[in-house]
Amino acid sequence: MLAASKDRFAFEIKRKALQLRQQELELVVQRYNNLAGLASIAAGFAFDSMVELEIPEDTWEELHEHDLEWLEPLFYIGASCALSLAMYVVAVASFTVVFGHRLALLGGKTNSLDKAVAIMLKQHHTLFTAAALAMFSIYVAAVSMVFLKLGRLGIVNMGIFTSFLFLTIYSLYRLNRQLTIEAPALVHGDAHVHMGAHEVDLARLGAEDCLAVEASIAGSSREGDDHVSHTNSLW
Repeated sequence: MLAASKDRFAFEIKRKALQLRQQELELVVQRYNNLAGLASIAAGFAFDSMVELEIPEDTWEELHEHDLEWLEPLFYIGASCALSLAMYVVAVASFTVVFGHRLALLGGKTNSLDKAVAIMLKQHHTLFTAAALAMFSIYVAAVSMVFLKLGRLGIVNMGIFTSFLFLTIYSLYRLNRQLTIEAPALVHGDAHVHMGAHEVDLARLGAEDCLAVEASIAGSSREGDDHVSHTNSLW
């Protein structure tokens, strides 16, 4: 009866520890899904702009007079980079979510959930960097398109775009400083506890861990009793 109670207690601890890691997994999945959705919209804008661009003849002559023909290839380069980077984000984020979730839920090994979360978190920096570069490429394509459509009058639109670009960068920088969690204070979904001289992962708690902890506690108790006996003998 007592052994069954111990097993049930260990099972409950393990289940709750896995729930913590599951919450972290769901947070990463939701983050990547949102990023993939935004990247797909950016890819649609980039592709549509390349298809729909038509340069008026009078504007093209004006650009030719001022040696600004390079704005057309610049537009296509910016739009192509935006489309490529956005598609990269969509593909990698979607693949990571689908197969990472699959590994976490259907993996036969005990560390499948931890492995899935670790692999998915490694893609965080690359995906967000690619998304930021895609947005900047859209900005380059938009500025080039304005000049191709309006000629020299596009400088007004370029000023508006540039102002909001710097405002966006400043806002993101300020938010990053305010919302960033330092490494020592960053909490993950793992559940490691120190019991005596042993560190136990509650998500993998088993009978051998319980025996090791009991042995460590018993050893500590014996050392304490020996110390008390030695102190009493001195008195």
